[in-house]
Amino acid sequence: MLQLRKTWSEVPATPNVVHDGVDRVPMGRSLVVDPVVKRALRHLRTVKSQLPSDADPVEFADWRERIAEALDGLGCVLVFEKDRVRAGAEAAAAREQAAEVRRRVETEANKHRLCGWPSRW
Repeated sequence: MLQLRKTWSEVPATPNVVHDGVDRVPMGRSLVVDPVVKRALRHLRTVKSQLPSDADPVEFADWRERIAEALDGLGCVLVFEKDRVRAGAEAAAAREQAAEVRRRVETEANKHRLCGWPSRW
């Protein structure tokens, strides 16, 4: 008669089985994600969804700064070094883009002041 195993912990370690922090589970069913990482990813998604819909460059620059902060937070909790490095690089790129937008706004405002034109910002 066939005897069934009661729990996954009784399954011998094989290449097709991983440990999820509690028990051994088949690799295909191991979907364990750290809740802290989940929260950081959700926060990043929330911030990304708040993309300003109008053409105000100052709001866009502020949004890119918030994206950078969310990426920095995510980078602090990611498991793999490669992912942490990528999150940091993306945060730096977002900050650089925000700074570039702010420089363009300031340059445009200075042109308008010098010419006596009303500024859009």
